[in-house]
Amino acid sequence: MAQTASVKSNIPSESVGYLRIPYPYDPRFKEMTNAEKKLYALVFSRTALKDKPDAVCRASYSDLMAPLGIGSRSTPSVCLERLIEKGLIERHKHFHAKTEYRAIDADPKAPVMEMELYFKTAEFAVPRENCKRRLRDSESLILALIATHTKNPQAKCFTGSVSQIAGMIDVCEKTVRMALDVLISARLIRCQERYRGFRYTKVLHLRANKSIVRTMRHKRGRRAAEPKERRTEQEIAHDMRTTRDRFYAALRWNAERKADSCRRRLELDERYCKLQKEMRALDPKIARAELAEERGDRTGESDRLRDEQAMLKAQMLAIMAEIGISPPDLDPSTYCRCKKCSDTGFLPNGKACDCYTASEEDDERN
Repeated sequence: MAQTASVKSNIPSESVGYLRIPYPYDPRFKEMTNAEKKLYALVFSRTALKDKPDAVCRASYSDLMAPLGIGSRSTPSVCLERLIEKGLIERHKHFHAKTEYRAIDADPKAPVMEMELYFKTAEFAVPRENCKRRLRDSESLILALIATHTKNPQAKCFTGSVSQIAGMIDVCEKTVRMALDVLISARLIRCQERYRGFRYTKVLHLRANKSIVRTMRHKRGRRAAEPKERRTEQEIAHDMRTTRDRFYAALRWNAERKADSCRRRLELDERYCKLQKEMRALDPKIARAELAEERGDRTGESDRLRDEQAMLKAQMLAIMAEIGISPPDLDPSTYCRCKKCSDTGFLPNGKACDCYTASEEDDERN
């Protein structure tokens, strides 16, 4: 769609400043006025920085009025006090002309939408209304949401419905439809309606003007490369031990996994589970019979119980043979890669096993 001269003249060649607004809105934001949302977004943008965790927003009331398009001096003072009472920002330091503010619990990694300051200060021609005016708060928010998705190289556009946009920025669906009509009329966004599914659900594909996306490519200074710290011999040795321990732990886990697989196959057989319960019930009976024989109360009871236990064990071995499992298959040591150290890395005399070096060479050959 062609761009009008009025639209081009109001979009600067570079960014003149921008705000980072977290979205979807927190439940606390729904009770805020538009001016409070603007001020919180300004403080959040200047304090929620990844490389500067102690950053603060140092500004006066006049500094807050100009970029946000606020005409009254009392508005910032009243809104800031409300934000402080709600626990969203805190007053850090107070100087003669300026004050330092900081957003509380601001997560720099939270999803945000970038709003250029000229979205609020510039006047755009709206052929639908036959006038030239500034964008309303809802219109600038929707434009920032669409422009942020359009700037994303993976998304390249905003795909969704009117109800989704309304839920993201906490406005009604009628306001979203009216704002989209104004933005489309002003040639700030493009809209494509598509239908999908067997019910032909309407989905909007919204893209921002290319000139707007071009201004959102902010020029950021490069951070100086931090000098690499030289590791000591103790740190290098510690890393080598950690790598060795992880290697043997992986081998032991693999052996346990294979043994557990055989146990689970046996547990699926009801006959084996029943015999296993009877075997476990005989252990305390044999112990009590042996104590009674030492006192001279009973004689031959423990031998009878052991014969019964041997008979149950023979039946269990027969069931295991039917399934195709032998008793060594239930022991994790059967699957050990190194029989000398049993995948522990150390021999019985306490010395380190040489299977670690050999295993690394085998991996490199493979």
